[in-house]
Amino acid sequence: MLSSQSRLPLAYMHVPKTAGTSFTRGLIKSLRPRHCVGGFDRALFGGFNDFHELSPSSMRYIYLKPDEIPPKTDFLAGHFSLSTIDARMPSARRMTIMREPFSRLLSHWIFWRSGAARSEDRNDWERRLSSAHAPLLDFLNEPKVSCQTDNVFARMLLWPDVPTDEFFDEADDDRILALCLERLQRFEFVGLVEDPKIWGKLGAWVGKRVVPLREKVTSPVPEQHRGVLAEYMSAAAVDALRWRSRIDNRLWREIGKRAAPELDLATVCARSIEVTVARSSALLSGGSGKAPAVVSEKPAGREAVQSPAGAKDYAFTAMLRRPIRLGASSALARLVKHAASGAHHPVRQAQEVARGRMRFLPLRAGWILRLARSRYRSRRSTA
Repeated sequence: MLSSQSRLPLAYMHVPKTAGTSFTRGLIKSLRPRHCVGGFDRALFGGFNDFHELSPSSMRYIYLKPDEIPPKTDFLAGHFSLSTIDARMPSARRMTIMREPFSRLLSHWIFWRSGAARSEDRNDWERRLSSAHAPLLDFLNEPKVSCQTDNVFARMLLWPDVPTDEFFDEADDDRILALCLERLQRFEFVGLVEDPKIWGKLGAWVGKRVVPLREKVTSPVPEQHRGVLAEYMSAAAVDALRWRSRIDNRLWREIGKRAAPELDLATVCARSIEVTVARSSALLSGGSGKAPAVVSEKPAGREAVQSPAGAKDYAFTAMLRRPIRLGASSALARLVKHAASGAHHPVRQAQEVARGRMRFLPLRAGWILRLARSRYRSRRSTA
């Protein structure tokens, strides 16, 4: 058995909103590195250059040049691009973990929106952050935050050879994908957040058990920025979410085929989006992100869906009743159906299975089935 120190140095390219905090904490507890460094390089700041305007407490975690990272670092785990890792830790073992891109981007908007209210005239970066207070579609179409919204996984692989405060050109998609796949070969470990075996695979790679350490980093949205998610999830906003994650989506599927060939990626994608939409809806309305929307048994017209805050969430149901341009993917149709119905909730799932109306089950739902069978048998016995 190798010692913990022999598994180091290790560099983890943490893409925002991919459960990176949990993975980092688990690895630190398992490997016990002597010098762990987290933070940011310039990759996620786009064209912003006025770093002197940021507070000293913020600048403690921002490394403008690779050589600013301490030379004794044996575990680099943060929002650092591949080029920074290569420049500062060329001999490190590299790893990264990817999340379904549509879900990641929606979660990112909620995360920024849930931040404390910011003064819009404090500095340029604060103004960029405040763009998340705008409707979802406006946020996705804002070039100044393209560094954080436009195919972020691809950007972190390719930075600094990416557009600054501009979106990727569709004509370059195939070239960008090829470059990303080439650079992914430099990583010894690449996985998917949605893989049920990800923690075991990570432990096998480092040669030591890694215990999941969950940490909630997204708070409910402040009252002044709350709303009903369905009002922001217009057809145009949904198309924009898909468009801003189109290259990352292709990367996610390629990684899935290699790292988790046993998974049905279409089902995993649908489930991921479904859960993220439901959780985002709760956070946006001021909830904890754990409770699903409250839904009537048989939706009818504009009285179909109620959010936890009591506001009408009709747009989800309306989406179900008209064709949506999804290309070859049916994931969004599934996500809307189940997010609107609250079917991701265990009790709701049991009820639906017992009534014979549940056609799509999430992963690891054996106990739900047992509960459903019990309820079904009790009904039969009393009938």
